[in-house]
Amino acid sequence: MSETRIFCTECWREVREEDTVCPSCGSSLSAFNNLTYDEKLMKALMHFEPQTAMRAAEILATRRSRPGADAIANAFVNRVDLDPIMARAFIKAIAHILGEDDADVADGLNRRGNFRSAVASRIVEVILQSLGDHEKPW
Repeated sequence: MSETRIFCTECWREVREEDTVCPSCGSSLSAFNNLTYDEKLMKALMHFEPQTAMRAAEILATRRSRPGADAIANAFVNRVDLDPIMARAFIKAIAHILGEDDADVADGLNRRGNFRSAVASRIVEVILQSLGDHEKPW
């Protein structure tokens, strides 16, 4: 029988099922249960597995969560593992929520700057070049 694997929703390190506080970061492991669905999705934007983060952004976009757009932008800026596929998914999600063109969102992120990923500004540059001024969201 396989053991259930549980992860802290703050630092995403594995914890034991009986833990009530994360031994790595000190966060309450039960606090997650009190969050709204959108808040849980926003936490998933920083999940270590890129597909989970991109899926969370997609669901927030489908729900048109305005706070979700801000959380996705923060994840875009703060993820050290941002790659072109994730960057594109995040931009499309923000654009869908805000009803803006993808290029306008990418330009806004570019102006915001201060990326934790060394390649993020280059990714935004390439995305802006590939989008041109005419692509509409979704």
